[in-house]
Amino acid sequence: MESIHGINEGPWMVVGDFNVILNAQERSGGAPPNLRNMEEFNDAIFNCGLAEVDFDGSAFTWTNGALWQRLDRALSNTAWSELFSTTTASHLMRGRSYHAPLLIKSGYPRHGSPAFHFLNVWKRHPNFLQVFGNIFQAVKEAEEVLRQSEKEFEERRDALAKGKLGEARVAPLLDFPIPRITHADNVKLQCPPTLEEVKEVVFSLSPESTPGPDGFGAGFYQTCWQIIGEDLVDAVQEFFQGVQQPRGFSSAAIVLIPKVQGAAQWKDYRLISLCNVSSKVISKILANRLRAMLPRLISPWQTGFVPGRAITENILLAQELALDLDRKLRHSNLMLNST
Repeated sequence: MESIHGINEGPWMVVGDFNVILNAQERSGGAPPNLRNMEEFNDAIFNCGLAEVDFDGSAFTWTNGALWQRLDRALSNTAWSELFSTTTASHLMRGRSYHAPLLIKSGYPRHGSPAFHFLNVWKRHPNFLQVFGNIFQAVKEAEEVLRQSEKEFEERRDALAKGKLGEARVAPLLDFPIPRITHADNVKLQCPPTLEEVKEVVFSLSPESTPGPDGFGAGFYQTCWQIIGEDLVDAVQEFFQGVQQPRGFSSAAIVLIPKVQGAAQWKDYRLISLCNVSSKVISKILANRLRAMLPRLISPWQTGFVPGRAITENILLAQELALDLDRKLRHSNLMLNST
């Protein structure tokens, strides 16, 4: 923070998890806080000309169930406060995380409510027509129950309050179940492969691929299938049955491929892992079985791991949103990216 302060003369704000508290009142439970860490943090804030942003919500933003601390906060300098007349930080409900999310509001008071937009993904829910009429009220009620449960747990800190908090965290998810692998899917994943399944995978590999540490490439397995086919099937089936594999079965050779002429540094090389074909066969069998299940397990708005979807779609959407932030408004705009 001090290095940024030295090169920045304009308004600025620092928000996040500082992993340290300002004073002993920001900690409850556990061993006494480290006085030196608190002094260094206070000195850094003073040297940077920063001040606390007013907050609402729980006094503690982090807990592991036995220790409560205010590790997350927002700090801003005088120039920021003068530019944005109203800046507040809200400590939201922790939910299933140790940390409470921080909601920062800056700018001028906004008049009126934002326009409502129907999301097409809602209609894909099997109980859409029954749930949609009360969804906003149900979410509000669930949030209130969670808020009260967190407050009660902070005050009582006993097993009963902890149990109620756990129930409150799960309740909002009940109407929108998380996709899961069924028992039939699990059986299909674990069942020993047939000879036809193993053969199909072997002959789908490139015969010109470089062999792994054992020296046998896919071309050898395809050419000598009549000789080694049954033995390979037995080995693969033993893997699915949990039999311990021979040493070196999953070994791989790391090869450095130069990306430029005169490569001399690690960044100038591309690392390639050469696996034994027997290990590749098992991996591809599992991948083929999972491929049929992924479309049911991955949400429609996620763009990775499913054929026909591209992550570049999200990149284009993010670019459009970033351009839209440049619109002239009475209040400031902010976009957060979570990776």
